[in-house]
Amino acid sequence: MPVFLRYFEQLRWRLMAEEVLGLRALIDAGHFYVVRSQTVELRQRVGQEVRIHVRTRIESVGRSTTHVLHEARDASDDSLIARARVLGVWLGPDRRLARLPDSFRAASVAQKALHEAIGLTVQATVGDPAHDEPARIVSVTGGQASSFIDPPRVVFGPLSVAVDAPTTAPTESAFDHSIVVPPRDLDVFSHVNAATWLAYADDARQFAADAGALPAEVARGYVVRTAIFYAREASRHDRLRVVLAPIGGPLTETHALGAWFYRGDEPEPLCTLRVDLAPGARAVTAPQS
Repeated sequence: MPVFLRYFEQLRWRLMAEEVLGLRALIDAGHFYVVRSQTVELRQRVGQEVRIHVRTRIESVGRSTTHVLHEARDASDDSLIARARVLGVWLGPDRRLARLPDSFRAASVAQKALHEAIGLTVQATVGDPAHDEPARIVSVTGGQASSFIDPPRVVFGPLSVAVDAPTTAPTESAFDHSIVVPPRDLDVFSHVNAATWLAYADDARQFAADAGALPAEVARGYVVRTAIFYAREASRHDRLRVVLAPIGGPLTETHALGAWFYRGDEPEPLCTLRVDLAPGARAVTAPQS
């Protein structure tokens, strides 16, 4: 899942460089976007040599905020592999909210009209989280069970991308994990990259499964959806405490796990995160004795 967050981020950077948006000169002068929240859904797990088309549509533009929709599709059959809804905040050189230029708003209207004219759509329906079922595998086809080059194609049941990261702290922790942010995990602004928080949560849930704090058959399942809210930034040498707890009931029933990131003894989390897990994942190759 963190890989798709990076694919989508890469396309957003390319989008911001488009002259028609009028952002390039402002970026060169010190303006920049930061991701405030994002929800990403994985619909298929694919192997190597799969050509992917990544699309982005500007959904809405406020004074200083933008919602964008992303899709990753299999180029061979146009089937949906992953999709996302991302909220970005436009900041000035002083790191305060700045007004987006009118050229950006005009370009978003033109993009929508162009998509309608050529019949190209980026899936805009975010879905209703009230109708979500627990994450599950729908089908497993093709490939070789033990191959890391050509694994089976795993298709997951649809979930809504309208779901949010948890807003309240857990009443009881299932597992705590600590990490010191290494320099390699910093982005161009010298802060932990948006996708890296999910990688940290992935590590924590694996350690929790190792310790028996979470049921391994679920905790080691496929991550099929994540919702992340970024409250504040973390930088090198920060000691982060990751608190894990099931969301909405036992993990074996809801398949939903929350992660809260705290810096030192600070009472408010820097980042909150939800992952939905589909049981059934297995090691690519059998472990050696």
